Amino acid sequence: MSRLISVNFWFRLTRVFRQLKAKAKTVRHNCRATATTRQMASKSFSEEDFSCPVCYNIYKDPVILTCTHSICNTCLQKFWETKGSRECPVCRTRCSKEEYPLNLVLKNLCETFQQERSQREPFCSLHRSELKLFCEDDKQLVCLVCRDSKLHKNHNFSPISEAALERKVRLVVINCFHIVNDA
Repeated sequence: MSRLISVNFWFRLTRVFRQLKAKAKTVRHNCRATATTRQMASKSFSEEDFSCPVCYNIYKDPVILTCTHSICNTCLQKFWETKGSRECPVCRTRCSKEEYPLNLVLKNLCETFQQERSQREPFCSLHRSELKLFCEDDKQLVCLVCRDSKLHKNHNFSPISEAALERKVRLVVINCFHIVNDA
């Protein structure tokens, strides 16, 4: 099953890479190419496509092995220490090198995917829970798990909608004050 997912992942990744390469020929500025990468990373893939087969989280510093599987570098090192031998955690192919190159394409796609997802979905980056509260002390959105954690102990919270309304009212009052003073 994991072999099938890996083949499917590489097929999709190769297709996207070809599309990016074709688009890059027509795009002259890096910022436009980055925007194209962001669109493709957010629309073409799911979180499963960017998940390490060892830790099941989105890849962090993925390395590419000679068998073409990608694994988080730290996951690979821990796997090798635990196993006592150097082999791919997915297909068990023997790995002869001490270090493997960083898979920069995959790393960039993962970072772009995470940025796009965090802009689309209001979820806590620590707990992946929905952001429902505003911490008045830290001036940031938090989830229910964050509220109960030591990071926000004895802090004041309000629902997001209530906090947003208060800030809008404050802005209107400030703008009215400036209009009156400027007149």
